[in-house]
Amino acid sequence: MSFAGRLSLVAVSVLAPVTVAQVPPGPIADGGGVAHVDGGSTAAPPAAAWPADPFAAGSTSAEVRGGAYFSTNAGPSSPRFDYVPVSIRRGWMLSGPDDYWWGRGNYECLCDLTGARATSGFGSWLAGPSLYLRFNWLEADVPVVPYVQVGAGGVLSDAYRVRTQPAIGQAFEYYLHYEVGVKCFVAPNLSVDVEGGLQHISNGGMSSRNAGVNAIGATVGLTYYFPQRE
Repeated sequence: MSFAGRLSLVAVSVLAPVTVAQVPPGPIADGGGVAHVDGGSTAAPPAAAWPADPFAAGSTSAEVRGGAYFSTNAGPSSPRFDYVPVSIRRGWMLSGPDDYWWGRGNYECLCDLTGARATSGFGSWLAGPSLYLRFNWLEADVPVVPYVQVGAGGVLSDAYRVRTQPAIGQAFEYYLHYEVGVKCFVAPNLSVDVEGGLQHISNGGMSSRNAGVNAIGATVGLTYYFPQRE
């Protein structure tokens, strides 16, 4: 017999006893659970997943931003009061994208906490919370989202201690915001934001010194969109 024939006989004799293992009967696992050989299954917990639309109703986000604001000559005359604010925000989408006569978009509510260092003029710091209502203009498959927002809140400041200035007359002052911005998405759950506008600080006549501060400026920040439970 040739060498090739002998090699074939050896291979057959070695492989012949091998049998294919049989799989016990039972369900086949799918994406909804983990299958066991005894026929039972354990449901997997719902997984966190990035929403297809981060502006869907109920979606949440977190922002951090910083910038600079400079007092203007608008309103009663007072010394300059420039400041550098740093803010953190938590956002909730109040509605999903919808069509309005001014464009397609949605409404968002944000809670803000700002601390600022006064860089010129009088006083040295201010800090306090604000509540915002924002409208986002949304277009399908466009990674740039412009928005407009208004906000109101209050701040505490040490500027009132400088009694020679007429702008800030007490420790607590109202803090109003009128701003526009744009979001540039760099990932499905992350955007770089630029925002600017007018901020007003005054006490609404609760003090004899109430000339107020009208400041214009801008901030730059990041927004992170949290995953949703399915």
